[in-house]
Amino acid sequence: MKFIALLLPFALLSAGVIELLGPGSRQAARNQQVDRLDGTGQFIELTIFPAPGVNGFSRVQVWTSKREAGKYTRLKLQEKELQIPDPIRIARDPFDYPFPIYSTANAALAENRVAILCGVADFTVRLLNTQALTVGRPIVLPPLARNIALRPGNGEIWVTHAGSSNQISISDPQTERVVASIPLRLNPQAIPVALFFSNSGRTAYAVVRNPESLTDRGYVFLFDPFTRQQKGQISLGTTTPQSAVLSPDGSTIYIAGASLNDLNTAEPSMSFFDTLSNTASVVALGLPIIPDQILINPAGTRIYWNFPFTFGLDEFDTQSRRVLRRIPLPRLMQPQGLEITPNGDIITLRDILGQAAIHIDADSGEILDTQAIPVGPSIALPRVN
Repeated sequence: MKFIALLLPFALLSAGVIELLGPGSRQAARNQQVDRLDGTGQFIELTIFPAPGVNGFSRVQVWTSKREAGKYTRLKLQEKELQIPDPIRIARDPFDYPFPIYSTANAALAENRVAILCGVADFTVRLLNTQALTVGRPIVLPPLARNIALRPGNGEIWVTHAGSSNQISISDPQTERVVASIPLRLNPQAIPVALFFSNSGRTAYAVVRNPESLTDRGYVFLFDPFTRQQKGQISLGTTTPQSAVLSPDGSTIYIAGASLNDLNTAEPSMSFFDTLSNTASVVALGLPIIPDQILINPAGTRIYWNFPFTFGLDEFDTQSRRVLRRIPLPRLMQPQGLEITPNGDIITLRDILGQAAIHIDADSGEILDTQAIPVGPSIALPRVN
């Protein structure tokens, strides 16, 4: 009987039933407790922004945390100008974070190679090694690239495209070229909002806004990464998605947007899409705003979004399904762009107005550090060098 019980999970996995396989090691001690002997942190922050006065190049910076005499600051590790035009999105290899010891096999795999999506005039994607700060050849993409994700297991680069392109392009990181595409089969006004993979890598999800329809204003598309075929298209009904994020365990896609209330009036809302049952439901109406970007902590318990020109960061509880608090921010700033360290202790927020990056303690809401960094995409990664 014990032998059968041990075999059952493997049989379910082989049958494609288990999609989650979420990494249990993401619940870790706070960053302050796992610093290196020199007082610097175990995580890095990668920032990319257009190089001033140099067309077609970006400045890449690598930062880590530093604590001296009980005060938190950031320390710049590397900086280099690379041929990366108009960076708009970053995706990382979806490896498990090796807590709390970083000399594991996972750490050996964690080269921190990321894919950088370029847009505006140059629709390309480039692979960046954050240890050597070297960038690969540009992979030319169809126009109107929107979202990017790396497929678990083989590192394929998936990119959604809006407008007349209306597809998902798939690039091979080894040959550095587009090898396939999957049509979304929607009207040209449809706009992809987000792109995710299940933790098992067996399903890809694309959240798409469909503004031309009154009854099906949004969809969640399901794709089989192995066959590259669509295997589902679930309507969000009268919910218009604006932004979305996948829970760390892969069980839920949280979708922020606008949904109709009982009076047939659109209100800011939060919807949950259950990836096991492939069903969507509106769980919170009357939110203060429809956020352009939402961020979830590694525990899957809190969702954050910022308020342009309102000097605040809202914290939404996924269990009680309500906003718990608004974290005050310094005045005279326009927040845009959110990131969080892999153990969830520090939130990074970009300020368009002041061209700065601000670090916030996720528990207390305290402003820890502010650095003058121009606005651009950023990502938090384990430090493996």
